[in-house]
Amino acid sequence: MIELLPLYLGAIVSGLLCATALALLGCHLVSRNQSLQCLVISQAATVGVLAGAALNFGSAAVSANELPLITGLLFASLTALVSDRLASGRAATESGIHLALFSLLLAMSYWLVSFFPALESHFSQAFFGDIVTISGNTLWVSSGVSALVLTVLLIGWKRFSDQSFTISIMSGTPPDNRFALLVFRTLSLLLIVTSIYAMGFLFTIAFLLLPTVMLSSTRVPSIKRHFVLICVAAISGFSAGFLLSLHFDRISTVPTIVLTTGLLSALYLALAWLRPSLRPS
Repeated sequence: MIELLPLYLGAIVSGLLCATALALLGCHLVSRNQSLQCLVISQAATVGVLAGAALNFGSAAVSANELPLITGLLFASLTALVSDRLASGRAATESGIHLALFSLLLAMSYWLVSFFPALESHFSQAFFGDIVTISGNTLWVSSGVSALVLTVLLIGWKRFSDQSFTISIMSGTPPDNRFALLVFRTLSLLLIVTSIYAMGFLFTIAFLLLPTVMLSSTRVPSIKRHFVLICVAAISGFSAGFLLSLHFDRISTVPTIVLTTGLLSALYLALAWLRPSLRPS
């Protein structure tokens, strides 16, 4: 097993960067009550990727073509605008609007697969992902975007945290710093779509929500320590899950990584009960 690790070094680095960036981003999205919105955006990106793959049929280099990434970005951006427009001033029905959009997008993805049967393998790839096969431009794009978003979130952690707190206590009202909000939304969209394109829907949603939701109830001395805990959960969950899938070649990589991340987070919660200072409030 160990001798195979150099073959997957690029995929491992890209996956670690993406998982950590998603987990850190998820802290802010959950605190801003945007979990359902990111679910909708992720599904929209999946539809866009599938549409790009359908347009790619007949190309001599389908796997190397970035058209699915471009169409994923365009469709996710359009969906984000429509979602914001529909939910504007309708906080009471915002969840229902997002769930309705998600159901439409889910139906759209299945419709594309039924209309283009050759998309079935692409649909499986877009949903479950296949980290070990990431290579070429996909590897570099995923690693570059993840590193960029992770760097910005780490450098500006206090500003983004203050912004998240303001949005949370004001029930979704945007803060005065519109530029910082635009930067955050742009980076969020870019990372989510790139992760869908490279890692798949399951990987993206799991690392956006799983670490921060499971560990949000633990007591930590500061928000900075909480971010560190979330990053450690993402890194350890990805690493352990990837090694397990490499050792047991009959199990799928991404589901194993997701389950391992959840298991390690649950283990930390169990251990936290043994320490009153970390026990959930």
